[in-house]
Amino acid sequence: MKPLINLKSYPQIVRLFDFVYKKAIMDCIDRDDVYACKEFVKERRSNKGYGMIEFEYEMTWREWKNTLYFFCLKKRLNMVALILDYINSTSTYYAVILPVAMEFYLKGVEDYIDCPYEDDYLRFSESPREVWGKPSQPHTERRMMDDMLQMVMNRRHYRFKDPIKKAQAELKEPSPTCYDTFTECMWRLRETLRGRDTVYLKGKEKKDSVRKPKKCYTRTSMFLQIM
Repeated sequence: MKPLINLKSYPQIVRLFDFVYKKAIMDCIDRDDVYACKEFVKERRSNKGYGMIEFEYEMTWREWKNTLYFFCLKKRLNMVALILDYINSTSTYYAVILPVAMEFYLKGVEDYIDCPYEDDYLRFSESPREVWGKPSQPHTERRMMDDMLQMVMNRRHYRFKDPIKKAQAELKEPSPTCYDTFTECMWRLRETLRGRDTVYLKGKEKKDSVRKPKKCYTRTSMFLQIM
């Protein structure tokens, strides 16, 4: 069986992270309570929990997985939906998608807290990969990967003051090895796409050849097409 995180699914994973980030901003706008947003971030950071600002309860990792699965169906991210289907425990590196997606959600909440009165909501909602309050600094692929690496490092090395919370978190958290494997996989795919001159529309990559394909996209235009 081929790895599920590959050149075809990589762009969709990036799209999922961007969608989750935007969903957090929209949830905060609907909630319209900066204090509640701060408390939400504090609680989720303290126990590496899952959840959404619109709900009062903390989600299990399975509930969060199902929520992401629904997002994938909504945005037609079929490759990511397939990956989520294969996650039956947090012991596989595929499961790292869950905490990383949660980190992008929390980043959205934190960006809203920093700038709760952004007035151009329509532009933000319609523009792909835009950062809340910073329209001149879009979520480029490189920036998202840099953010992801920082998120993984922070989550991996978070030190619990409460041993009970630490034990509870370890039950729902992927192992450091899973984090390392996921990060290396995503980074290699990113570098592979950067090194390709062309990518076929169907996702099959080829080296430069004498015959030019009928439909061919640069890696940048492919990401725009997907968005």
